[in-house]
Amino acid sequence: MMNLLRLIVIAVWSFGVAAAAVQTGEAATNFNGSTIIGIDRAERTVTFRTKEGEKWTLPVENPDLLKGDRIAQGDQVSIELDPDDRITKIVKPNDSGGRQEAREAREDGQ
Repeated sequence: MMNLLRLIVIAVWSFGVAAAAVQTGEAATNFNGSTIIGIDRAERTVTFRTKEGEKWTLPVENPDLLKGDRIAQGDQVSIELDPDDRITKIVKPNDSGGRQEAREAREDGQ
């Protein structure tokens, strides 16, 4: 009986450790200080250059990120990607009265 209890405790603990490892592996990737160099609304992609000079063209997870005047060519932004390399968030610094405010284009459209 004691061995069965010990086995159950070890199994539950192992499952918890494995679940934590999976959650850690799904962290988002951020490209801070990037520049928008192209927006293809038909294909739902954004092309940007990282501050290190790499050029990426990636799809947006939600087309609402491309609506209106949220982003434009030449904008300095920070871009967040999901584990599948889809853009989930674009944050554009906005100079308002000398203060830096972040205007966020989130996947929920807010």
